[in-house]
Amino acid sequence: MGKNLLNVDNISIAFGGLKAVDSLSFSIEEGEIYGLIGPNGAGKTTVFNLISQFYKPDQGKVIFNGINATELKVHQMVDIGIARTFQNVELFKHMTVLDNLLVGEHSTIKYGTLLSMFKLPKVKKEEESAKKRAEDILDFLEIREYENRLVYNLPYGVQKLVELGRALVGNPKLIILDEPAAGMNDTETNILAERIRNIRDKFGITILLVEHDMSLVMSICDRMTVINFGKKIAEGTPKEIQSNPVVIEAYLGEGEKDV
Repeated sequence: MGKNLLNVDNISIAFGGLKAVDSLSFSIEEGEIYGLIGPNGAGKTTVFNLISQFYKPDQGKVIFNGINATELKVHQMVDIGIARTFQNVELFKHMTVLDNLLVGEHSTIKYGTLLSMFKLPKVKKEEESAKKRAEDILDFLEIREYENRLVYNLPYGVQKLVELGRALVGNPKLIILDEPAAGMNDTETNILAERIRNIRDKFGITILLVEHDMSLVMSICDRMTVINFGKKIAEGTPKEIQSNPVVIEAYLGEGEKDV
């Protein structure tokens, strides 16, 4: 750690006159597991959507690896190394697990439409390489047994892992995880925590996450920012956040939904 990978610089956005995010700034270093937490309606998912360019800020900017991401379109985020998951699973549910991961590799494929039409050796080599990457990720997540199953038939916890796998196959520098433990039981959540650490340690991927489960957040995050009504109220290590009276007053220990 040491180099800033992501800088969120004074971003704001309003919807119908209501400020969902208000002059928010924070930075994440390479190799960190960083949390974004806050009470009901704090604006956390809105922040994620601003970082990934689903929304454009009314003011401020997002700098990723030296690139001004606010000048780019949402589909270009994967090209600069940002992948994300969603609160609600966003998979192709009538496709197999393996095919969902292969879709996630589109940005790494090096051949064009013309080559693919003629099925030249380069195309076959790229397709074999993509399949091998996808299978390796399924092995890493310990869900290889489901590779030929249709997604809609799978338990919700497995679907969440498939979505995580699809984010991983594109070799991102940063993964944004939006409620990764949603729908999981305690055992599945503990396994997920270990997998998130392993993603950072094995692949060198920086991680930003929002999560309801405070035990998960506090156990795996290096640092975190706490927001309330779209404004930052605290930033620090889990230990510092747990003992911060402003955070405790705002929400710590409460259930939440997000904007």
